[in-house]
Amino acid sequence: MDSQDSKTSKSYDRFITIDKNDLAAIVRLSEPLVSTAIDDYGKSFLFHCDGDKVVVSYANKPYFLRSSVPNSSGSTVSDFFISIPLLRKVLASCGESLVIVEGDDDGRPEFRFEILGGLLYLETLSNLSEEYYELTFPQTENDFDIQAAKKCFCDMSRVVALSDRSSEKVVAIKDGFAFYNANFFSAKVRSPFSGGEEFVVYLVVGNFLGVLTEGCKSVKYSIDNNMLVMSDGNLECMMPIGLSVDDFYSPAVDSMLNFDATVTLRHSHLVNLVNLVNGLDYLYDILTYKFTEKELSVIVYSRSFENKTVYKFPYVEGTTGKGEACISSKVMRVVYSYLSDSSKYALTEDGICVSVSDDCKFVIHPMSR
Repeated sequence: MDSQDSKTSKSYDRFITIDKNDLAAIVRLSEPLVSTAIDDYGKSFLFHCDGDKVVVSYANKPYFLRSSVPNSSGSTVSDFFISIPLLRKVLASCGESLVIVEGDDDGRPEFRFEILGGLLYLETLSNLSEEYYELTFPQTENDFDIQAAKKCFCDMSRVVALSDRSSEKVVAIKDGFAFYNANFFSAKVRSPFSGGEEFVVYLVVGNFLGVLTEGCKSVKYSIDNNMLVMSDGNLECMMPIGLSVDDFYSPAVDSMLNFDATVTLRHSHLVNLVNLVNGLDYLYDILTYKFTEKELSVIVYSRSFENKTVYKFPYVEGTTGKGEACISSKVMRVVYSYLSDSSKYALTEDGICVSVSDDCKFVIHPMSR
């Protein structure tokens, strides 16, 4: 098939036209799953035309994803496989829509895409089987709280990812809460799952759900031996979950998180300070929080420990025990993304306790300086 500078998209015999943003959203959603891939299936999409839609499928067992996007061409092409990294690069170079044209190369389909007024050869994969992508998705029935999920997975996953222990890179869903427990923090936040099930969400799945909530309007789910998710009526996915909740959920951690906190602070300067420390690499990222009867002092050190600065934050109300704790600024940055005017602090033997509400509590465990 030769480059056809004089042709417009409507003059091709077999072609598809897909909005660039629709495909970019699917690529973005697949990124947490692609990171686990060990073969070409886990790094590729299957494109299949179905009337005025193109069905984009991803199969990286045990992860499956299927999404339908509009095809405005009025035409179709044969099924084909494409590498996700390649598709990402193609989308970065094309205009508002991606136009893929099918031709013939000695009886075999050959694909090109519109770019810079011509048709550039598009590499597709021939060593994959469509049978690998065959999966019937059952109906999803339960409501999924998108706003709760954004807090539960978008923010919290960043902290869990800091751990080097696989046993800590999970979220235990139990009694309407999502429980996190790592060596540097413990937390519980309201679960986005409405069905009252108990199961374990692995970090990859949590990252996937976090990306999903960034652009969707409605989500339904069901729990069987896997998690089945339907988003906006045009995206289906199946994700693995853990069923042995008691292996990761600790009643002792739940008890620890039932603390009483009374100290309130004006948070704006404190939040700005933590963000600043995270952004300046010559500063040590472990902060010292020192509580007295009337104020909180935050001590910031340079990485060489030759320089330090002390910031004081008077209590607006309440008091707590005297003491100090060294804590990660990266963890506090995430905690502070949850803060409200009614958030309260306490210092206990377990660490610095932050109560955002009855549905959201943190204990930040002390670290060695």
